[in-house]
Amino acid sequence: MPTKVQINKNLKLSEKLLDYLANNPRMNARGGASYIIITQKDSELNKMNLGLVKSLKKEGKKVIKALETNDELNPWKFSSI
Repeated sequence: MPTKVQINKNLKLSEKLLDYLANNPRMNARGGASYIIITQKDSELNKMNLGLVKSLKKEGKKVIKALETNDELNPWKFSSI
């Protein structure tokens, strides 16, 4: 997948994630953390995004996996990597 395609897909997913975080006060966005978005719809994008984890950790960043689900009530699941 070309980098430009990866970036465009991640921008769309990031918008959905940020909208969810902003509209759910029970969610406490972790400042300074990098979110790696995983979707059930695109395994190639997931592989590329997970490939970023090592370099983010090397930079000393906290990395959180944001898994997009098919559950309308809980559209995201979060876990530290």
